[in-house]
Amino acid sequence: MKLSLFMNPIAQLRQWSGTETPDPVTIAAAAEMAGIDGIVCAYTAETGEVTDRDLRILKTLPTVYLHILIPPSNEEIRRVMELKPDQVTFVPERGMGPDAELRDDMDEEDLLGTVENLHAAGINAGVIAGPEVAQIKAARRLGVDFVVLNTHGYARAGSPRQALHRLEEVEASMIAAGKLGMRVQVFGGLDHRNLNPVVECDGAEEAILGHRFLGRSLLIGLERAVDEVKRALVQ
Repeated sequence: MKLSLFMNPIAQLRQWSGTETPDPVTIAAAAEMAGIDGIVCAYTAETGEVTDRDLRILKTLPTVYLHILIPPSNEEIRRVMELKPDQVTFVPERGMGPDAELRDDMDEEDLLGTVENLHAAGINAGVIAGPEVAQIKAARRLGVDFVVLNTHGYARAGSPRQALHRLEEVEASMIAAGKLGMRVQVFGGLDHRNLNPVVECDGAEEAILGHRFLGRSLLIGLERAVDEVKRALVQ
C-alpha cells in the first residue's frame, strides 16, 4: 500500500506562529526521504494555510506525487489545474473533518464538467465519500477515478465491536467502488495501530496519514514513524 502525508497540520502551525516555520515544503522533503509516496494538501485561498508558493515547490519534488484537495466551488481551481498536480479531489467547503463526505449540495453537473477538464489536462480526479454504498454510487456518477474514503468513524470507534462494524462499512464501500471501476484511498485517523485491518480489506491502494501520524512523528521522528507504519503493514 502507498502512503501519503497530509501537510495542512504543518501549514496550520506555520500560520499560527506568524513566522515562516515550520515549513511544509521542508517537512515534505524529509517525508520523501523517509519513504512517503505522496504529498496531500487542502488548498483554499481563504484560509491561506497552504500557499501558492508551497504548491509550486511541492510539485518539483522528484519522487513523490502531489494530491490537492479543493472545494468544488473554489475559484482557484484553474490555478490548481495550471500546476498540474497528479490528483485533485473535491471535498466539502468545511474541509476534511471527521464527517467529511460527498454532499447533496455539491452541484453534480458542475462537477462533471470540472472532472472532464481535469481529465483533459491529464490530472486524476477524486471525491471524498463517507463509508456508505450510496455515496460510492454517487461518486461514480461524477466520473472520478478515485474515492477518498473517510475512515474517521472506524478510527474513533469507542469499542472493538463498534470498530468492527465501522470496518465492515469501509470494506463494503471498497468493494462497491472496485465493482464500479474506481480506485480507493483511505483517510482519517489512521496510524500504525489501526491501519492494518483496513489494508486487510484488500480494496484500498493508498492511505493518507494526517494528524495522528504527525503527532507520533513528533515523539519518535518522521523517519521512524514512517518505518513504524510500514512494518505494521506486513505483520
